[in-house]
Amino acid sequence: MNSAPSPELTTSQVKLMRMLRLIAVYTTVVTLIRFSKILSNFSTLVDLKGYEEIVETIILLTVALLLSIVSTIILCKRNGSNLHPDHAQKALDRVTNAVIVHISTRLLSDLLVHSEVIPSSNAYFTVLGLIWAVFWILACCSLAKAKGYHPIWGVVGIFNLSSTLLLSLLPDRRLNSADS
Repeated sequence: MNSAPSPELTTSQVKLMRMLRLIAVYTTVVTLIRFSKILSNFSTLVDLKGYEEIVETIILLTVALLLSIVSTIILCKRNGSNLHPDHAQKALDRVTNAVIVHISTRLLSDLLVHSEVIPSSNAYFTVLGLIWAVFWILACCSLAKAKGYHPIWGVVGIFNLSSTLLLSLLPDRRLNSADS
């Protein structure tokens, strides 16, 4: 038996861990769907894009899939007790906002393309992507701070949802040893 008392978890720590697990599962499912689409259309895609480009895409998707699966497993084993409680709330707010912006921009983009209001190659998508990237980088900065790292680590947010998984793989540590 462990004689050390377990630290009391705050609501923000619990919710942030749930959100990170949800993002890891979401990333796994999306990557699996992309992977299956490429494999099911492999011969057609090779004719259109070339063998090397398709193999490169498959390798990148394999790495992303492994990262998301490992992250999901690690996040399920962690409870968030080492996340700084004050910074966890800010990280939760920013991650939630970034997810909402991501979902709403994707839905809006799909709606506008399918209703033929804008073409799928419009610069509008670049603007939406940049807005989402700013939200996501801020969320990753807050997540890094909640995990006890310098916020500059949040710059990995530029690499999309996988960046959150990379930050999640870093071990949690307290900002101050007095908090332990």
